[in-house]
Amino acid sequence: MDTEKFVGHKIDRYRILRHIASGGMADVYLAEDEDLARKVALKIMLDTLAIDPQFVQRFRQEARTVARLDHPNIVQVYTVGETPTGRPYIAMQYIEGGSLREKLEQLAIRGKLLTIEQALNVTRQIALALGVAHQAQVVHRDLKPANVLIRPDGTPVLVDLGIAVVQGVPKLTQTGGIIGTPHYMSPEQVRGLPLDGRSDLYSLGIILYEMLAGVRPFEAADSIAVLHQQAYEEPVPLGRCRPDLSPELLSIVETCLQKEPARRFQRAEALVAVIDRALLAEGQTGPNPHSTQVLTDLSDSSLISRLQVVHIPTAERLAAEQRFAEQQLIESTPRRTVTVPVWVMVTLAVLATAVIAITAMQFLNRNPNPPPTTIPGIAQEVTAVPEVVEIVATQTDTPELAATDTPELETAVSTPLSAGVSAIIPPSPTLLPTPIPAQNKIVFQSNRDGDFEIFIMDSNGGNQIQLTENDVDDNYPAVSPDGRQIAFQSYRDGNWEVYTMTVDGSQPRRVTNNPTDDRLPTWSPDGQQLAFISDRDGDFDLFVANADGSNVRQVTHNSDLREGHVSWSVDNRLVYNAGTWDDATWEIYTIEVNGQNPRQLTHNNVSDWSPEWSPDGRFILYLSIVGDPHAGGGDDPAIFIMNGDGSGARQLYNSQYYEWGADWSADGSHIIFTRDENDLGVLYAMNADGSNLHLLTERGSYPSWVR
Repeated sequence: MDTEKFVGHKIDRYRILRHIASGGMADVYLAEDEDLARKVALKIMLDTLAIDPQFVQRFRQEARTVARLDHPNIVQVYTVGETPTGRPYIAMQYIEGGSLREKLEQLAIRGKLLTIEQALNVTRQIALALGVAHQAQVVHRDLKPANVLIRPDGTPVLVDLGIAVVQGVPKLTQTGGIIGTPHYMSPEQVRGLPLDGRSDLYSLGIILYEMLAGVRPFEAADSIAVLHQQAYEEPVPLGRCRPDLSPELLSIVETCLQKEPARRFQRAEALVAVIDRALLAEGQTGPNPHSTQVLTDLSDSSLISRLQVVHIPTAERLAAEQRFAEQQLIESTPRRTVTVPVWVMVTLAVLATAVIAITAMQFLNRNPNPPPTTIPGIAQEVTAVPEVVEIVATQTDTPELAATDTPELETAVSTPLSAGVSAIIPPSPTLLPTPIPAQNKIVFQSNRDGDFEIFIMDSNGGNQIQLTENDVDDNYPAVSPDGRQIAFQSYRDGNWEVYTMTVDGSQPRRVTNNPTDDRLPTWSPDGQQLAFISDRDGDFDLFVANADGSNVRQVTHNSDLREGHVSWSVDNRLVYNAGTWDDATWEIYTIEVNGQNPRQLTHNNVSDWSPEWSPDGRFILYLSIVGDPHAGGGDDPAIFIMNGDGSGARQLYNSQYYEWGADWSADGSHIIFTRDENDLGVLYAMNADGSNLHLLTERGSYPSWVR
C-alpha cells in the first residue's frame, strides 16, 4: 500500500504534509488547511474500501456522528470531502500530544505508574465524553488507550468513532461479524449481541485497571484466547495487584468489569459520580483535570514506582497460558502472528525467573492426553477455529497520532452461527486445570444441627458462615444474577413456601403464601422474577411470579406428570424435569416462560433430572442413571451435559457414588456438585470438562454459585 502518494499534494484546501498512521478503514495524514492556516488530521478511506458503497456510507456516517458531539474531550470534525479519485476523507482536529497507549508503554518501560488521582481524573474525563456520546445514542465500540489522545495541556481526547453505532440507525458493520480490539471488548460484544453505552463503560473499566495495575486484566497467547477470557473468565482482582487501593476504588473497577451489563454502571454519569466520591476518599478535594498534565511530562516526581505498590500474581496464569499454547501446537492449528506490545514483554521479562520454575513443574505434571473435543464451549462442527479470525496489524511511524482507526490489533470475527462469537471460542479453562476465581462465593444447604440451614463459603471451601437459623428446614438456595439475594424454600410456616433474603442472610421475606407447597425456586436472568414448582393445582406444575410474589401465573398444565427442578435460561426458556413416581422415569423438557413451545429433550428408559442451564444458555447440565434399572442395570446417577436443544449428550463425570445438585460458575468454566457419601452430602468442584476434581466441604449439598 502506497501511503506516500498523497504527500506534497493538495486535496481541496488541504496540503498533505506527511503520513502519520494507518488503520483498518483509512490512512491518516497530517495536512495544512491553507485557508485557515492550521494543521488538521486528514483521514482518507483506503482505496480497497472506497469501492464499497456500504463502507463509504459508514465513513460518512462517522463524520456526521462526531460532528454533532460538542465536548472538550471529543475530537472536533471540521469537514468532509472526496479525493480526485473518489476516496472519501474527513478533516478533523489534529492532536499533537500522542496517545494514552504510548504514555502507558513509556511508563511500563520505566517501571512507573500514574498516581491514583491521575488515573481517576483521566477516567473521569473520558467518562464525561462518553456521557455526551451516549446521550446522542452513539456507542463507541472500540474504546482503548490508542483511541484516547493527549493534548499538549494533558487533556485526554476521545477519537476514532469510525466503528461507532448510532442506535436506531442500521448497522454498517460486517454481516454476522464483530469489530473491536480483543483486550478491551465487552463480553456482549464478543458474543455479537446488541450493544449500548454499558459496553463502553466496560472498556473504560479495563483502561482504568490498566492505568492502576500496569497490566491489562486479560492476557493470553492469542486473540481468540483473550476473547474467551472476556466472555467467560473473571480477571485477577485488582486488589491482589494493588493492595494499597481503597475499597471504594476497587469497587469502581469491579462494577465496570461485570460480565452482565445490568450489574455495571448504567450510565456514564453514574460512573463520574462515584469517581468524584473516590477522589474524596483518596484525600483529594475533588476532580482536578490539571492532574492529567503529567501525561505530557511523565517526570519521576509526579509518578509512583510500580515496585513499591504493585504485586502481579500472574505466574500461575502465564504457566497455564503456555500449556494452552502448547496444546494448540500439538493440534497443529493454523495460527497467525500477533505482535506483543513492548510493555507486555517488559512485564514478562521481570517475571521470567519465577514463571520458568512454576511452568516447568506444572508442565511435567500436566495430563499428556488432553480431553476429547466434545467439551462444553466448542461448537462441534467448527474445526479450524483460528481461520475465522481476521487480524489486521497496523503501526504508526510517529508518536504524533491524530484521529486514527487503530495502531493496535483490530479483530473482525465472522461466523455463520446464530449463537455469536461465543460458539467458536476455544474454552481454555476446559483444556487446563484452572483455579476457581477466588472472589466468588458459594451458597449451600447443610444439616448440622438436626435440620437444614443455608450457609455461604468462599469458593475454596473456607470461611463458612451460617445464614439462617430455624428449627425447621431452609434449603434449596438459588443466588440471584446480581449476587445480592438468595431465593430458597422454607418450612417455617408449616408447609413449603418460597422466601428470599439478602446474600448476608438479612431481610428474609416470604414470596409465596399458599396452603400447599411452593418449592425449588430459580431466578430469571434479570433478577426480577422467580420460577418455582407448586402443587396449588394438585399436580406440581411450573409457575412464575415477580420477585415480590405478585403476578403469579401458571406455565405448565400437565395433569399426568409431576414437574421438578427448574432452571431459567438467558433467552427466557425454562428447563425442567417431569415424570411420575410410579415408574421412576423422568425426562427433561423445555418451555418458553409464556408457556409456548414445550419440547421434550431426552427420551431415555432411565431418569434424567436436575437440569441446569450454562451461563451462556448453550448447554444443559443434568443427572442421569448409568445403566437401565428396569433391565437390572445400575442405579447410580452420573453428571451429564448436552446441547441446549437436547443433542450431543455425553457423560461428564461418574464416581459410582450418588451425585446430585450441580451448578455452574458464573463464567461456565467450573462445576460444583453434591456427592452422597455415607448418607452425607459432600461438595466437590471440578473443571467444566470433568477434570481437576477437588473437595470443598464435607458437610453440604445443593450448591449455588454467587455470580
